[in-house]
Order: sequence, then structure tokens, then C-alpha cells
Amino acid sequence: MIENKSIKLIRSKLISFFLGLILVFNAILPLTSVFAEDVSPPTAPVTSWQLLDLENQAVSEENPVEVEGAYALRAEVHLQALKGLKLRAGDVYQLALPENSEIGAWSAEQIAPKDVVNKLGEVIGSFVIQDQGILLTLNEAATDFDQIDAVIQTDAVLTTDVDKAVIQEVQVGDSVQNIAFVGLQPDLDLASTLNEEEIDKTPAQSIENVTKTRQVRALPSERSVATLAEFDQALADENVTKIILTADITLDATKEIATGRTLTITSDGNGPHQVTITPSARHFKLLQGANLTLENLVIEGQNKPGGVRVDSSSAERSSLTITNTTFQNCKSAQANTGVNFGGAIDIYDSTVGPIGYATVLIKGTSAFLNNQAYYGGAIAARNAWITIEGETNFSGNMVVGDGWGGSTLFFQNVESEIKDKVTFTGNGTTGKEGGALMLYGGGNAVISGNVTFESNKASNGGAIMSRGGNTTSALEINGDIKFKNNSASAQGGAIHTQARTVNIATDGTSNVEFLNNTSSQYGGAVEATDVTLEIGAGTIFDGNKALYSNSGGAVHVYSTGATVKFNVTGTATRHVIFRNNSAASCGGALCIHGGNAASTSVIKYADIVNNYSRNFGGGIDID
Repeated sequence: MIENKSIKLIRSKLISFFLGLILVFNAILPLTSVFAEDVSPPTAPVTSWQLLDLENQAVSEENPVEVEGAYALRAEVHLQALKGLKLRAGDVYQLALPENSEIGAWSAEQIAPKDVVNKLGEVIGSFVIQDQGILLTLNEAATDFDQIDAVIQTDAVLTTDVDKAVIQEVQVGDSVQNIAFVGLQPDLDLASTLNEEEIDKTPAQSIENVTKTRQVRALPSERSVATLAEFDQALADENVTKIILTADITLDATKEIATGRTLTITSDGNGPHQVTITPSARHFKLLQGANLTLENLVIEGQNKPGGVRVDSSSAERSSLTITNTTFQNCKSAQANTGVNFGGAIDIYDSTVGPIGYATVLIKGTSAFLNNQAYYGGAIAARNAWITIEGETNFSGNMVVGDGWGGSTLFFQNVESEIKDKVTFTGNGTTGKEGGALMLYGGGNAVISGNVTFESNKASNGGAIMSRGGNTTSALEINGDIKFKNNSASAQGGAIHTQARTVNIATDGTSNVEFLNNTSSQYGGAVEATDVTLEIGAGTIFDGNKALYSNSGGAVHVYSTGATVKFNVTGTATRHVIFRNNSAASCGGALCIHGGNAASTSVIKYADIVNNYSRNFGGGIDID
């Protein structure tokens, strides 16, 4: 009996022990489950926010949210460390996407990290958008702060499915705003989209504003396209004023811009997108009275005809604007194509006289690369107003075939201005005239700013050729202009001018340099025949050469019998400088001969130093 009692006692204690273990395990299990779960990052409080459209304009009643639009979110957030702790690199915070109060939803995805910055603009982390939320991760710059006010701005990736005209509360974090939406259905009326309660809550003026906006935008003025079919649909819709390419596109024929149409074709934020064309034809043609802007594109010719044709008249005046766009490999000098003028752009205005001319503006970081034509390898213009500005670059353009002029620009009866930081580099070919620019007939040309002509070549006028003009037409060159390493196989290594007044650095403040230009015949830098040529203070001719038994290492002035006027006029404080120039025959710096050229020439305040000629006039030869 004693033994049985002992066994029972041991059994009872063992049972109590195991029951205790079970109780302890059951008490610990919820805690281990809690620690095993993923803990969501803390939410970053939002102090202010706004939605921005593709033009970086804030959404408002006048600029409502469209269902097919994409928007960026700009938000100011407050990042706070846990009590008693500091912020650390690697800390993660979250922020929900915008939330509509009653209808529709927002969605977005942004895989590539973007910067999180503080109020001083310093990068303190990065963020991505995934799983309908924004995740912010701090870096070392945020270390050891208790709190930081930060700013984020997403790409324009937020979209909404709200497709009606309505004013609705939208919430980001704890911050709420009333946002105007506009649908794409043309027959929607705002009043029909709001119930009585909503109408009571919506200010009458707001309803009126949205209704007006809705009526204007019934057919949207901007269209995003990714395919040729979508492009053609947008082009056919006369209500569309802007076509936004979201991908490269290949055209199946020349696309005409109708008379009276004003249209912009541009790329989205992932541009520039490339536009090619299958047949040997222009990409675009402006009918008389059309207006086209090409922006942030690459117009690719694929070594065959391409680019833009502009037709204009005094009755129907056309305009073309090129912004941050590249034209490349457009080669219009092709047999049996009927496209011989202007490899990239051809402008023709039937107007007689400058009133009513077509207008062309080229700006930004536009470029014209490796284009060809019989006349105007890059651009040919007959009767037009043309401005080229910004940092536009012309390189590798040339005239081929039977053409003879304007390897880059061929301007006939054109009023033109070339300014800012425009560059002409490596254009032209021997045997043709005007490696960078040919001025033919009437019209004035103004070159100013910081324009550079370098390593261009031609038979006459390595950089600029002026032919067939008149004494009322002028070429004005003022500013910090450089003509460097240009060459002519005949005359005028940099400039050759006939029958057109040329004024170089005549404004008193310019610095025009002619450096290391060469000609095989006359005028290593400048050849002037039967013209008025004025060279002012601040002009430098250095290292220019007239080769092969010819004259005028820097400048050659010649009269066939007509009255010419040649003035080299420095000032007491700013001289005209001729140095290190050479001629194989006469006039190492200057050669003046023929007709009455010598008797009408004036040279004062000029430094003529270290120039050389093999025969007469190491500095100046006057005949």
C-alpha cells in the first residue's frame, strides 16, 4: 500500500509539472506570434500636398483632374523618431496614395527610387511607389536627428478612374482638399453627376467653373499616343492642339498639317522619342496657313528624304517652331524624289517682298546632324523670316549632286537672325559654296551673341557665302563671334561676299575672331568683291593664310570697277589686330586692288604685326 501511494504521488507531481509547462507555453505563444509578425512602417504625417499635371501646373478648378491624365504628387511630410531615440539610416516610413472620399480610386507605381529632400534641398533618403503606397527610406544624412521636415515629388504616374465632372474630397495622409474632376463623356452634365446632398455641399461658383471647364474639354485638346493609328486619329481630330508621343513612331506617309491648324507634337517625360518614315518622303508638310511646333523629338531620316516642308503665302502665312529637337540623316538629294531643297527643312513662301513671309524659330538644344540636299543641306528657305537661337548645333551637313550652295543653310530673300550659342561645326564639302551659310538674293542677316563657325569648308566662303545680293542687303556680325579653322578651296576661308554690305564688330563692344582660316586663292579669312566692308574695333585676324601663290592672308578686297568702300576702324583704346597671317603672293595681312578699291579704303587704329607674304606687302599690299 505504501508503494502504491508513492507511485500515485509521483504520478500526480508529474502531471502537475506537465500542466504547468502547458500553461507557460500557452502564455508565451501569443507573444512569440506577435514578435514573429511583420510590423508595418510608421506613417509619415503630411503637412501639405498638391497634384501637378504634365506641365507641372497645380490641379485647380480651372485645371481639373482628367481620367486619362497622369499626375505627380508633391508632399511635405514630418518624419519623427520614436520618443527618446534618433532617426537612423535605413529607417522606413510609409505614406498612402491619394484617396477619394466616395467614388473612384488612385493608382501608381514607381520602381526607380527618387530623392527625399529636406527644406534645404539636401538629399536625406529615397522613396518608391509600390502596393498602392509610398515607402520612404532614410540615408546617413538623416542620422542623429530627432525629427526632419522633408519634401517628395513623384513622377507623373498617378492616375484616377473618376470619369465624371465632380468636386470631391481627396485625402493624402491626414490632409484633405476639395479637388475638381472632369470626365471624358461629352454629354455629361455636372448637375446630373451630383446628388442633392452633393449639390448642397458644393459651392455654386465651383459647379459653374467645373461646368465651364467640362464644356471646353469635352473633346480633350491634348492626346497621348503610342502607335501610328493613335497618331493618325489625333491628327485627324481638329480639336487636338498637342500630340504627346509616349513611344517611338514610324510614319507610313507624309503627315499634312492643315490650313489654319495650330499643332504641337512633343514627347512625354521619357523622351525624346524618335519619328521615322517608311517611304522616301518628308515626315511633315505644312499647308499654307498652318502652324507647327516640334518639341523634344528626334526626326530620323535614315539616309533618305525626310524632315519638314513648309508652304506659305501672304494670304495664308505659316509658322514652324523647333524646340530641343534633332533632325538627323535627312538626305533630300535623292534621284527621282523631287525633293532637292533643304535636307531637314524646306520653306517656300510665294510672297514677293518680306511682308507676310513664313516665320521659323529654332531654339533650345536643337541639332541638325548629317543632313544633305542640293541646296541647303540642313535648311533651305526662300522668302522667310528665320531666327536660330539657344544652343542649336549644326554639324556634318552638306550639299551634294548638282547643287552648289549652302551646305548647311541656304537663304534666298530671307530675313534672318542667328544668335546666342549657336554652333556650326564640320559642315560643307569642297566644290560647293557656303559651308555653313549661303545668302542668295536680297534679305538681311544678323549674327550676334556667342556664335561659333569652326572647321567648315567650301569652294567659296568656308563658313559664309553671300552671292547675288544688292547694296541694300547687309550681313551684320556683332558679339563674341569665332571663325576658326574654316577653309575654302577657292576664295574666302571664312567669308566670301559679293554685292552685299558686310559689317563686322561695328557696335564698339564686340570681339570677333578669325583664327587659322585658309583659302587656296584669295582672302584667307575674308574675300570681299564689289561691296562695302566695315571692320570695327575688337576684331582679331590671327594665323589666317592665302595659299598657292595668292593674296590677302587675312582679307582680300577687290573691285571689278564698281565703287567699293573698305574701312578698318579701331579706336584709341580698342584696335583691330592683324597678326601672324600670311599670303603666298601679296599682302600678308591685307590685299586691296582693282578699280577704285584703294582710293576708297580707310585704315586706322590697326595693329599689323608679324604678317608675311612671299612677294609684295608683308603687311599690306595696295594696287
